[in-house]
Order: sequence, then C-alpha cells, then structure tokens
Amino acid sequence: MKKVTFPRPADNILAQADEQGLWIVTNGWTVPIEKETAQEYANSFNPNGDKGNKPNHGFYNVSSGIVLTHKGAKITFDRSEALAVIDLIKAATTSIW
Repeated sequence: MKKVTFPRPADNILAQADEQGLWIVTNGWTVPIEKETAQEYANSFNPNGDKGNKPNHGFYNVSSGIVLTHKGAKITFDRSEALAVIDLIKAATTSIW
C-alpha cells in the first residue's frame, strides 16, 4: 500500500492506493476509485491547460486549483496535492496494480 497525506487546517486528506484501487479519505467520507478508472484519470489529465480535460470526470483545472471528480464526489486540491495524487496513481500502476 502507498499513501500520501495532506495536512489542512480543518482536516487531513489521505490518498492511498492498494490492490483494489485508489482511496481518497477525509473527515467523514471516503471515495473509492477503481484502479482502471484512477489510471484513466491520471493519464488523461493535462496539467498545462484544459485541452483534453473533462469537467466532472477525473482531474481538471479550476482557478482555485485542480478538482478531482469521481461519480458524485468532488474535491479541490492545490496543484502540488493533485500532482502528488497523480504521482501516487502512477507509482501504484508500476508497483501494485
């Protein structure tokens, strides 16, 4: 299992990858993302603009950072947090999945 924790003033966010997929965990909720879907989100994200990014499907740029949307869940990360989650997905692809 691989993990990344982001300290925030109100809560902590944990992103972890295991054999089943990616888990985004914070106070009160957990969003499981299947490994194939997480890989699609990471591989299709364009960090340099919106070309190829799909709002409401995976990672996309907004003025306040980068949003990850999966089904009905949304979370806004700052740029470094989002890129760390994408790196986690890529690391899991080579070492876990």
